[in-house]
Amino acid sequence: MTFTNSLPLHSSTRTAVSMNMDPDTGVRTQVLSTSRLELEWCGAELRVRFAGSRVLLDAYRQARTRMGPAKGRD
Repeated sequence: MTFTNSLPLHSSTRTAVSMNMDPDTGVRTQVLSTSRLELEWCGAELRVRFAGSRVLLDAYRQARTRMGPAKGRD
C-alpha cells in the first residue's frame, strides 16, 4: 500500500492561559502555553511533528499596564 498524500492527515494548535499564585509570596504569574501537532504520511510511514512552548507573564505588571500606572508611583 502506498500513501502519496502530501497534505497533513491531521494538524492542530492548542493555546491555553492559566493564572498561578505562589502560596508563600502571593505573587501571581500567568502562563501562556501553546502546542502544535501535525501527522502526515510519508511513503508507508506516519510522520509525527510536535512543538510546544510556555511563556511566563507577570500578572501584576500586565494588570497595571491595562489599568494605567498605580497612583503615587512614577
